[in-house]
Amino acid sequence: MGKKSPDKIINSRISNPFSTGAGGSTFEQLVGASYLISLLSFEIPRGVDGLIETVRFQQRYKGHLVDDIVVETKVGNIVRKLSVQVKHSLTFSDNSLFRDVLKDCWHFFKSDKFSSNNDKIAIGVEMGSYPRSVAKDLQQLLQWARTQNCAEDFIQITSKFKKKKHYQTLLEPS
Repeated sequence: MGKKSPDKIINSRISNPFSTGAGGSTFEQLVGASYLISLLSFEIPRGVDGLIETVRFQQRYKGHLVDDIVVETKVGNIVRKLSVQVKHSLTFSDNSLFRDVLKDCWHFFKSDKFSSNNDKIAIGVEMGSYPRSVAKDLQQLLQWARTQNCAEDFIQITSKFKKKKHYQTLLEPS
């Protein structure tokens, strides 16, 4: 009693047509192509300083929890890495996908594979897959996080704005 039939188990694990039709990987390839174009044209890429030395895809097997695209640049003798998790769409709310993405970002940030002085983590989400107001709020929140002197200052400024406090709470590590 209480067991699911094999048909129900199989059907509950079938991915949606977008995923099985490579929709998510197509967007990932487009993002990756933009970094490859920067590599070939000797342009500074979005999100990290320096000229690109390498662009790698699917690096989880090498310990990169944020693994879809890893871009390495060099400025002088300093190697910098931008690790990008690419999602066709991502709802910025309390849901399992968002929690999993943030958890991977946080664990990678805390790992010995990440240099807080040189490396960056990014989540690439297709424009238009979320409201502009969310993008505006998150961009401002990220800007405040980069420019505040300490965590207490960041928390103090975000607590004054209801929406930003909501997103700041979602982004807190669990």
